[in-house]
Amino acid sequence: MEATEPRTERMRLVTLGLGRNLAQIRWAWEHPAKAYDHVSVPMQLVMTLLGLVVLCPLEEMVFDLADDELTTRRIPAVVSRDLDLHNPEGFVANLPRWRRAVATGRVELFTDAKGRKLDGVRAWLPPSPDTAAWTMTLDTARLAELVTCLTAILPAWGTPPIRVTLPPNVR
Repeated sequence: MEATEPRTERMRLVTLGLGRNLAQIRWAWEHPAKAYDHVSVPMQLVMTLLGLVVLCPLEEMVFDLADDELTTRRIPAVVSRDLDLHNPEGFVANLPRWRRAVATGRVELFTDAKGRKLDGVRAWLPPSPDTAAWTMTLDTARLAELVTCLTAILPAWGTPPIRVTLPPNVR
């Protein structure tokens, strides 16, 4: 494999590190008797997503992978509506707003009615003279799908596509 530029390589390592951290937290969540500390997968999902939004050029990374057809790294992106570049309600379409919300401190976590379990994350922006108010809520299921897909596809950014050649009779 040919060498990639340092910035691309650093971003790939960030996404790999965040993905591995989340895998460790999930393992501890599923095996509480073997874990030393109690962990929260929803909290780790939120922190992973916010880390990706703040640290990684997600637009560039996702757009770079969008045109790859029949590649293993494209499969998770097809599953998530949030990574569909043509979905105006998806996460990728709202990424600039997420960045502004994070930068201005307008991201909040919300819990269940008892306040004991994290139910998701919400980003919002107030109305301005040229834009309407905006809110996007990710419940834990949607958050888990989004973070899982991002941590699956982003480490492939900057590498040559892995093309799958199908036999002529399979199309």
